[in-house]
Amino acid sequence: DRNNAIIEESAIIEELNKVGRLEVMQCQIGKKITISNNAKLEWFKKETVIDYKVMAHYYLDLTKCSISVNNNVLTIYVNKPIIIETNILYDLTKVSTNNGCLAFEELKLTPEEQLQIEDSLCSSITKECEEEIDSSKDYAVRGIDGLVSKINSDIIKINIVYK
Repeated sequence: DRNNAIIEESAIIEELNKVGRLEVMQCQIGKKITISNNAKLEWFKKETVIDYKVMAHYYLDLTKCSISVNNNVLTIYVNKPIIIETNILYDLTKVSTNNGCLAFEELKLTPEEQLQIEDSLCSSITKECEEEIDSSKDYAVRGIDGLVSKINSDIIKINIVYK
């Protein structure tokens, strides 16, 4: 019976390794950035507010997991999901301007400044999203259940233990 369990475990590990990375969750976050000319008088003030919408993608690396199967319960030991990519959703991002009555023209950003703002925005969102990682466990269980049920329909429960 132990031989069957070892064969079963190796088949599951092989399938999980084939998948590699599994996206377990997406999280959309809004972040406002204000750009201003810092004029001391309201009349000359120029201000642009960019309300960015960003999508963060959480992945579980299944190439470095270990498992155990006991009484039809699969336990997977794996590193916590990480955010591998963040995408700015430009179609949902809104820009508004607030200029004083004597402020002409709008504030303009160079492509380099725009890129720098967006890079720092994505890295700050990655830090903020770390708090959501624990809630990704439920999604990870569902995703892995879909994979494992193809190999072994006898598995009745999946536990994920983050290292």
